[in-house]
Amino acid sequence: MLQADDEGDDQEGEKDPQTFNQIAQLLFTALGRYCAERARSVPMEVAWYKVKESGLVLPKDTISTYLYVVGTMGMGDSFRMTTGEDEKKNSSEASISEEVVTYHDLAMKPTESSISLRVKAFASKGDAKTANELLEAFKKR
Repeated sequence: MLQADDEGDDQEGEKDPQTFNQIAQLLFTALGRYCAERARSVPMEVAWYKVKESGLVLPKDTISTYLYVVGTMGMGDSFRMTTGEDEKKNSSEASISEEVVTYHDLAMKPTESSISLRVKAFASKGDAKTANELLEAFKKR
């Protein structure tokens, strides 16, 4: 019978954060690929909240996959809608697509895809001036 005071538990407990990160990264990578291959974005919406909640740093290939999914399929924020939150509150928050793009651009160099998604976000909010400035800044690179 195992006791909570066993010394073996302490040694194993020290490895848990690293093991968790590795398993979580594999899980979120597999989920991103699943969403990309099957053209489904809803599972990734839930996963994105968990990535943010955990503070997990995703591998670069996974971030690129998430960017692909939000760029091609979009995100409807259906997870938030099912929680019964007020729509006005949701409209003021950054969309999942914008969050993924920001995460991508901070972790890696901005790409044509990420800039395009940012421009679309500004344009959809009626901020054509900022969208144009962003395009011009990207062209100068």
